[in-house]
Amino acid sequence: ATLPSIIVLLPWSYGMGEFDVISQSIESEGFGVVLGLICSGGALAFTYNLFCTIFIKMTSSVYYGVTGGFRCALAIVLSFFIFPQKITSLGIAGTAIAMGAFIGNSYFTMKEKLASQQVVKADPVDYRKADDYETEKLLASESGYK
Repeated sequence: ATLPSIIVLLPWSYGMGEFDVISQSIESEGFGVVLGLICSGGALAFTYNLFCTIFIKMTSSVYYGVTGGFRCALAIVLSFFIFPQKITSLGIAGTAIAMGAFIGNSYFTMKEKLASQQVVKADPVDYRKADDYETEKLLASESGYK
């Protein structure tokens, strides 16, 4: 973790009693087990961030945003099956509206990005002509630069 994260989160973890939980876990499970679980969690988080970075490099940040939203929606849906929760018709409607809005936003964002990429490919700028024009304009000006 970065230093600012540690500075912000350390007092909160102390205030919420996380240090007591860790010390009780060390007493009951042993230091090696607790250290192994903490290191395993850190390795999983590092691997996740590494794969996200590789995924963005191989595709695009827009595509990563689209898949990230679906991953979040999938986690919400799966949470109803894993944890004992009751779902109401209002909850189903809200989830459906949120997912529909997300899909619509992703569609229009990706469509806009693709259109802007097409414009850039179709209308390349010849910077040499622009530089020549600017040079002539500066040399011909009455500012004394000739």
